[in-house]
Amino acid sequence: MTKIFGIGLNKTGTSTLGVCFEQLGFRHMSSRSDIMSRYLYGDKEALFALCDAHDAFEDWPYPLAYKDLLQRYGENAKFILTLRK
Repeated sequence: MTKIFGIGLNKTGTSTLGVCFEQLGFRHMSSRSDIMSRYLYGDKEALFALCDAHDAFEDWPYPLAYKDLLQRYGENAKFILTLRK
């Protein structure tokens, strides 16, 4: 199944993106500081387990982990980069 990752930094519309995911019916997961901490300490499996259980994601830790997420999900991964002027 396709995974959609919002990889914009905070204050770039990530909350709005999350609302859109929910309204479109995706199994959505927002920021998870506990998973971000584990990822920063090298625990990729906690992040992958969370991603395996959901469809769409935004906020932390996804902007940091996009390379690992692309490697894991390959062509089934789509990335949305939100920007702010």
